[in-house]
Order: sequence, then structure tokens, then C-alpha cells
Amino acid sequence: MDDHFERMLEPSSTSLPSYQLKDKGAAQLFQPSKTFQGPRPGMAFKRGPRGVGYYEDAYEMKKARDAGLLPQDARGANKRRKTADGGGLATGGLEGEEEDEDEEEDEDAFLRKALESDEIDEETIKKILEAADKQQDVVELDLPGVKKLFLGLERKIQANLLKRVKFADEPAKFLDSELELYEEIGQFKAVAAAPALYPELVKLDVANSLLGLVTHENTDISICALGCLAELTEPDVVLEAEKEAGTLVEALVEKNGLELLVQNLQRMDEGREEDVKGVIHTLQVIESLVTVRPSLASVICDKTSLLRVLLTRVKAKRFDEVKAYCAELLSILLAADSENQRRLGQLSGLNGMDTLLQAIAYYRRREAASPEEKECIENLFNCLCSCLLVAENQARFRQSEGLDLLLRCIRERKGGFLGALKALDSACLNSVPNCEKLIELGGLKALFPLYMGRGWGSALKGKRQGEKEALIEQVVSLVASLCLHLMVLSEEGAVEEAKEGGREGKRKHEVEEARLLSKFVEGGGEKVDRAVELFVKYQDKVERARLRLAAQDEDGTGEQLDEREDDAEEKRETRLARLMDAGLYMLQRVAVVLGFVYSRSLEGQERLRKRMKMEGREGLGEVADVLREYALSVGEDVEGAVAEGGGAARQRRRLRFWAAHLEAADGGMVGEGEEGEDEDGEEGVEREVSGGGGSDEDGKRKKGEKHEDKEKEEEEAEVREEMAKEA
Repeated sequence: MDDHFERMLEPSSTSLPSYQLKDKGAAQLFQPSKTFQGPRPGMAFKRGPRGVGYYEDAYEMKKARDAGLLPQDARGANKRRKTADGGGLATGGLEGEEEDEDEEEDEDAFLRKALESDEIDEETIKKILEAADKQQDVVELDLPGVKKLFLGLERKIQANLLKRVKFADEPAKFLDSELELYEEIGQFKAVAAAPALYPELVKLDVANSLLGLVTHENTDISICALGCLAELTEPDVVLEAEKEAGTLVEALVEKNGLELLVQNLQRMDEGREEDVKGVIHTLQVIESLVTVRPSLASVICDKTSLLRVLLTRVKAKRFDEVKAYCAELLSILLAADSENQRRLGQLSGLNGMDTLLQAIAYYRRREAASPEEKECIENLFNCLCSCLLVAENQARFRQSEGLDLLLRCIRERKGGFLGALKALDSACLNSVPNCEKLIELGGLKALFPLYMGRGWGSALKGKRQGEKEALIEQVVSLVASLCLHLMVLSEEGAVEEAKEGGREGKRKHEVEEARLLSKFVEGGGEKVDRAVELFVKYQDKVERARLRLAAQDEDGTGEQLDEREDDAEEKRETRLARLMDAGLYMLQRVAVVLGFVYSRSLEGQERLRKRMKMEGREGLGEVADVLREYALSVGEDVEGAVAEGGGAARQRRRLRFWAAHLEAADGGMVGEGEEGEDEDGEEGVEREVSGGGGSDEDGKRKKGEKHEDKEKEEEEAEVREEMAKEA
């Protein structure tokens, strides 16, 4: 706050006196100064009984002594010097002052000795508390006490407002009122310890008062008010008395607090240390509001320019506390609401995806210099992954050369390496154009060494086993996306061939598919061996999880299936979630890789059979079963969320074709199993996860039996036709 007054008050051209004055009744040294002239050892700049200047301060004295700026007996020396200066003036009045000073020194010495001691008895603790009570005026945080704090704050606000209006051109005349207001705001923070009393403060319109201080012309008062709001809206404080404290949150939103907070960010100068605090406090308040009221994540991004402000700050080519906090808050907002993901890509006058990629590009050849910077990098990539859940953003990402940037990050093995793998998986998930572009850019050369468990360098050093597996699973999932989605588009090409009567449309992306397939058959088929190894590993993990769930159902320790439909659905979802945690999703993704290899390469078929036999797996029916189960789970979520060339119906058809192909190799009947599910595969999912259903479900299945049989026959004919073409 001193900097603000230094800017307002014109500095004196004459040098200030260096003599020290004794303040009446306070035993303090005083150096008059109209402006802040920099820190002085043992002194604090403030307005006191002698006016504006530097006053001796016990806390500053201790800091100065600890730093070696003053001798340990500085106070005693000052006392001797003052006594000497007093000379024969040490009359009765001054003797009384010196006695008070000696008593204060004794108390200070006692407190210092007690606090430095390792053992403190009850009597010492009592004396410490008594000394503390003498030094400060404690306000009881009951209803009268809280009202007293608020009314004191209101008086200071009104007094400052009147003086600002009356002496608009003479800042020195309202300087004292602003200092008092600043101190009063600091005292009001104590209200955060009594969230149950917030409703009473809301009735007194505390939200309007605090938001008015946020927009105060003096930025230091604004920053102090923001700090107070950050204390009052701290999630731990609000959740302690959620119903009562929630009234303050609602009042702040109703008074347009969200808009005011974002607007106030624009006037903060991050070149000033104090303003940096203001930015941090503002972000803290916004994060707290979103944490206690998740629905506000969409509201604040819709009504304000917060996304634009955060993107601008994370793009800065430096790392500081503000950038770290902006990246964290942006990650929270994008993960909280899909509409925010769309809004980022649709910002007018600003390419949101391109700006986010610029922020990530800063770490292409840079390592994180601290844990905080490492966390900032992770948050930036989390932002990108959230945005890539939207199909339009996947296209914008490709147009902004995002794939090229991520591959460069992977090749450089610097700060953005691990985040780039995660983002690349999100970019290619259900996006055929991105899969094609990735192969065109030579991405296979960068990915397959990682798929084989090589080339990680020091990236896995210090990681726990679970974290290492998660990173490797990211690469396996990415390879599975390439296998599945390129095949889907090839199928589209076959349709074009039938329409046009030629081979132009067939295998529209035949080159990319051939390059992918060649990676699996080169090197003696080691990559097929790797896929089989992963399949066996995750199959064992999932099977153990199924047995545990079955055992829990039998002995009654698991969740009981209730007759009510809602409870049954919840049970199925819980069961499926546990299987996914055990590795079901990765088992399905590895099965996709095996299905692709088996359907496209004779060499791959031989290697797959041989390796499965070595692992004690007789036949390929187990892989086929996993593919059928995966086909049932590909439904509305994939088709509705992201459908950039990789529709859910095509994926289901491809997975069923591979399953039939694998079963045919074992001498099974093509089309056996659960291919007769309804169009969305929902019924099949329920049978697989729950292991059964109620009488209503049986009736529905019987009612639709004819329709299913007809659909099954059509699918079997389609699969046979495709198998004939493949042969």
C-alpha cells in the first residue's frame, strides 16, 4: 500500500531529518517522513501519534537483529542513547515513562525466552496469553462481535469516501483514512472463523460492501479486499457450514461479483509485487466459488471473458506464480463442463486451440525447473485433452498443426514429453483424419519404440509402478486407435467402390494402413508378441476381478442387487467400473490390435497362433469374446461425443467382423455369440455386466426375437461377404 501513496504524494526535494524523536506515552523512536523511503532496520512506516513516518516496531526490530542489521542489544543501546540525550530533563514524568519502558522490555525478554525454550510449563503459557491479551484487542466472534467488525468496516468505508470526495485533488488529506480502512479490512478477515454467521452479514449487505472495495481506486485496498474475500470463501470454511456460508456465495453471484472479479483482473499490473498478490487472490476466489458451486464453472465462462484472460496469461513465455495458477484454474473450468470446451474453441477474435498450443510449445525443448512448473505443464496438457473431447476442436487442433507439435515434444523427450503422449491419444480417439495425419507425419517411428517399452529414457525415473503402467497403457491405447479407425475408413472406401464401380474409392487410406501393418510384421513379429503378452497380462487381471466380484455376490459381502430399476442400474455401473479399474478397457484395446493384425496379415496370423499357444491359450476364441464385449460397449457416448469420421456403428461392425474372423479360424460358426443385440448394444451390455435380468427384460427380448433374428442373418451375410473379400 505504501507504493500507492508514494505515487500519489509528491516526494519532497529536501532531505528528511535523520534525528530520532521520542513519542509521548509510547516509548517509541520516530523518524518523520511524508513518503515511504524504503525499509529501515527496526522501523515500520505508518501514521501514528506523531504523524506519518517511521516508528520503532518490535517485530521489525527482531527481524533486523536476526538478519544482523542491528546488534542484539540494539534496544538497550537506544535506551542509553535516549537517556543521554535527555540529560537533566529526566524529571518525574520522564522517569515514569522509563519505568513503563523497562516493564515492556521485561515482558518482551520473557516472551522471547519462553518461545525459544523447548519446554514450556503451564504457568509460562498463562503468562504468554496474558501478555498477548495486553498487546491486542480481541473481538469475540459471536453475533455482536461480528456485527461490530462489520459496522467498524462500514464506518471506515464511509469516512474514506467522504474525504476522497472532499479532497479529491489533495491525496495527503485522505491518506490517513485509507490507512485506517486498509487496517480495518485486515481485521475483518477474522470473520472467516465464523461461517455460521454469514447469513447475518448477508442481511447487512456485506457482499455489496466487499465488492465495492474490490473496485476501489486504490489498488492496494482492492487487493486487501480480495484477500479478505479469498479468506471468507475458502472451500474448507464454506463446507464447514455449507448451508449458512452458501448464502454469501449466492449473494456475491447475485451482486455481479463474477463479472467484477474478472474485470478487476485487467487493471492489475503484474510488474508490481502487490498487484501479483491481487491476481492470485482473484483466482483463489474464483476457484473457491467453482469448487463449492460447480455449476458456476459454466456461468462464469459464459458471462465473462475469463477464458480469454486465462489463455492470454498462460501463453506468456516465462514461468511465474500467476501462470501456474491460471493453468490450474483453466484446467478445472474445462474439465468441469463440456460447453466450456466448446467455448474455448469458438472464442471470437482469438483462436483458443492455437493459443493453447503456443503455451505448450514453450516446453517443447524446456525442462521443468521446479515441481510447481512441472505441475503447470501437466495442467496445460490436461486443458488440451479436455478440449479434444469435442470433434470441432479435434479439427481445429489438426489445422493448427497440433499433431506436429506433439510429435516434436515426444521426440525431444523434454518437459512436454509425457503430456504429449496423453494428448496424442485424446487427439486420435475416434478421429480418423487425425489418425491418418499422424502416420503421414511419421508418428509410427516415434511411437513403436515406446510401445515395445524402449526409448523412455529418464521419463519413467522416480515414477511409481502404477504411473509407469499408465504411461505405457497410453501408448497402447493410441496404437489401438490407429488400428481401429483406419480400418473404419477403409470400409467407407469399399462402399465408394461399390457405388462408382471402380477401385478409386477402395482403401482410400491404404498407404497409411499398410505402413501401420508393416510395423507389426517387421522384426520377426516382436510387436505381435508384445500385444499377446499384454493381452494375457490384462486378461488375468480382469479374470481375478470377476472372481472377486462373484465371490462377494455369493457370500453377501458385495453390493446387493435391489429389485428397483435405479438400484440395478447403479449396481451394473459399479460392477463395470470395477472391471475397468482392473484393466478391462486395456484388455479391449489390446484385443483391437490383435484383431487388426490377424485380419490383415498371414504372417501375423501364424505369429499370433504360435505366441498364444506358448502362453497356454488354446485357440483365439478368447480374443473374439473380448472384441464382442467391446462392440457392445461402443454406443451413444462415442457417437455423440466425438464422431469425426469414426462413427460408432462402423466401429461395432468392424469389431464384430474381427471377432467372427478369429472364431472362424478356430472352426467356430461365424456370427455365433451375442451379435443380435439391439442397434445401440445396450441390451448386450446389460447381459454382460449384470449376468442376467428381470422378467421384464426377458419379455422384451422375446418380443423382439424376430427382428433380432433377421438383423443377425443380415449381419452374418455381411461378415461372410467381407471375409470373402479379405481372402
